[in-house]
Amino acid sequence: MQPVKDSWNITVVGSWNVAILGPGWLAEHVFADNELTIEFPTNPGYSPRYSAGNVTVVASPGRIVVIPKVLTARTLNNAFKAANRLLEKLPHTPVSAIGVNFGFIQEAADDDLLSHVPEVDGPLFADAGFEITTRRLAWQLLVDDLRLNLTVSEGSGNIAFDFNFDQPIVNCGGGMSFLQPGLSRFRDAATKVLAGVYGLEWEEQ
Repeated sequence: MQPVKDSWNITVVGSWNVAILGPGWLAEHVFADNELTIEFPTNPGYSPRYSAGNVTVVASPGRIVVIPKVLTARTLNNAFKAANRLLEKLPHTPVSAIGVNFGFIQEAADDDLLSHVPEVDGPLFADAGFEITTRRLAWQLLVDDLRLNLTVSEGSGNIAFDFNFDQPIVNCGGGMSFLQPGLSRFRDAATKVLAGVYGLEWEEQ
């Protein structure tokens, strides 16, 4: 099973003052690193991407997304620290929700794993002349004290797992509490689901 890099991030929904969140402020208060890389979007409506130490921050008025550029344990923990610093340094920002997102894919899944995404109504679609390209199941679970929105999808014999741990929050302090004690809390919850239900292991890089 392989991680899907583009699916990994920490997202905080709120009313962010993006005028504050420029390269100088982020370098001092979030990254503690003066060597920032800035990627400017070519399409209108997209936000700049600020990166340092393999962690990227994308700030828009409605949300901040913190993205690990590589999926090593060190970089993932640095992403959690960056998100925590944002919440700590801007405590009066109105926020409403926070989420931690992971993604994995098992290519060429065996029959046992494929059986977890049954072809409900598949024959009916076939009889009507439709081709099923992707099958998807969505679950909302409580794993320990975490709410997990889990989506399992199958396409071309591959199984994808999308984990969204989310929580409503009313202030930045609630977001900081949610992120404690860092990666391990969410890794352990995801591992329980992958191993206990699907017989799969998450091998950290």
